[in-house]
Amino acid sequence: MTNRPYGRSLYACAATAVVMLAAAPVAFGQFGSTTLRKGAHGHDVRVLQSWLDKLGYTTSIDGAFGTGTQRSVRRFEEKEHLKVDGIVDPKEANLLRKRMQAVIEAANQITNTSYRYGGGHGSFDDSAYDCSGAVSHALHGASLVKRPLDSTDFESWGARGRGKWITVYANSGHAYMVVAGLRFDTSGSGEKGPRWRKQLRSSSGYVARHPSGL
Repeated sequence: MTNRPYGRSLYACAATAVVMLAAAPVAFGQFGSTTLRKGAHGHDVRVLQSWLDKLGYTTSIDGAFGTGTQRSVRRFEEKEHLKVDGIVDPKEANLLRKRMQAVIEAANQITNTSYRYGGGHGSFDDSAYDCSGAVSHALHGASLVKRPLDSTDFESWGARGRGKWITVYANSGHAYMVVAGLRFDTSGSGEKGPRWRKQLRSSSGYVARHPSGL
């Protein structure tokens, strides 16, 4: 499979998206304070529709909780083993937000650590990380991996191809992750170790994989 470098325009737009997700508890503080159901309208419904769409449940973002939005909510509830009633109560709203934020927050926890070959493989919590150990730590934050994986493991992890929000690029010697267009990698200009890297990196020679729905 041939992978194309992610485009500069996507990178620029997604930089804003990462900030939005990282700050979601503030920016979307109102979302989840009330129960949403068919017939509801307004800002909170738009937020709900946006989250559902980004999680892979194709939804029109129009601020009107209609049949299509209800269908997406039911699909989400079914997958998460929740009561399938098409109604989003505060508990379900919080779950939606957590799934989108968890990977970024886990990555942020280790962005000031250093690089060490094998770091992050004996345990998700370590004092230093190598490339796949860092990616594993971030994904574990959203329960997307159950154990630390090496770069070869990531070549067959998850679903094939690039995801809407999260993509892991891996080959036998290296692994890095792109979240909403920003690269989380242990190598690049500046300090070695897990960092959000502003520089673009070609994905040529890497296998692209992603968590289903993301």
